[in-house]
Amino acid sequence: MLKTFIALTAISFTLTVQAGQVVKPDPHITYGELCNPQDRDFLDHRYSEQIAYCVRNVGMEQKARIYKAYGIPEHCRKYYTIDHFIPLALGGSNHDVNLWPEHRYVKATRRFLEQNLFDQMRRGEITQTAAMEIIVDAKMNPQEPKPWKCGVASNNLEFGPAVDEDQD
Repeated sequence: MLKTFIALTAISFTLTVQAGQVVKPDPHITYGELCNPQDRDFLDHRYSEQIAYCVRNVGMEQKARIYKAYGIPEHCRKYYTIDHFIPLALGGSNHDVNLWPEHRYVKATRRFLEQNLFDQMRRGEITQTAAMEIIVDAKMNPQEPKPWKCGVASNNLEFGPAVDEDQD
């Protein structure tokens, strides 16, 4: 049983990390969560579907917890942003299970997707369920970003290809 758990954990981590770099959310840490009227950050209901909307409220301590859960070393955090797995504009929450460290190069692979989905929901052209399916698929199956040098820490080791961050 323990060997099976370790093997499944290794497979999951391998799928989430490529060459020592976080490229997509780990579904054991970040599985997404919707805003609801009981959330402290709830503001109102939006769109024709009356989707609960939470205002952005992610503090430094919460960000540090997310970076730590993903093993992102402090000196590499400047290359990441804490991203909402289900974006706030699509009804996502600020809870830890809806946050993950997204490298700027990964974010660049879906440059306008969130805004386009928000616009379509606002105009009533797409449902929240359809928008969430699209964004989850994009985040769990990212396009290949260009390589970068700051990877995740594992057993106090840092790895990842040596790439000059200033080269574009």
